[in-house]
Amino acid sequence: MSNEVLAALVSAIITSIVTIVGFIVTYKMNKKNYKEELNNNKATLNIEKLQSIILDVSNLLNTPTNISIDTYKELVSKILSYGSLDAIKILIHMQTNLYNRNNAEKSGKKISDKETKDYTVFTLSCYSMLIAQIKYDLTGEIISPLTYAKIKLTDFPKLENEFYIKINKIINELNLNKKFILKKHIS
Repeated sequence: MSNEVLAALVSAIITSIVTIVGFIVTYKMNKKNYKEELNNNKATLNIEKLQSIILDVSNLLNTPTNISIDTYKELVSKILSYGSLDAIKILIHMQTNLYNRNNAEKSGKKISDKETKDYTVFTLSCYSMLIAQIKYDLTGEIISPLTYAKIKLTDFPKLENEFYIKINKIINELNLNKKFILKKHIS
């Protein structure tokens, strides 16, 4: 074999190898870019839906007696569909306690005023925690879970310690982000 034929053969082999490697690299890069774009689209959709959920939860707390069952079910469905795992944990915890309380009432158990007050603080704590969690899911910012209660409740100072205790208990029971733990306790 002459040097010219050998050079042409080596040149053809090298060109073929470079083309095949280039094709493989391009394929893998395109596949990776496609997956990233798909994940970005999913994240954008979730963000759009979560924005409305914060507003819905806030509206629910603004007028808790005027909320229809259908509106509440729709809110629960949105949280289950678009909420993070931690937001869903909060919702499940709240729903479980609601079902237990309703079953106790249906079975004829007398609910004391203290139990009613504790349940009200629990419910408001869950909703406040849910708002804080969804805000964190959207923006990465930690707001105090008490923000909503402080703004909305005129008698908040009377119940402040109970809210601190209840929210911290929820965070620990559900193993939520420890950055939400409230530091202040009133004795």
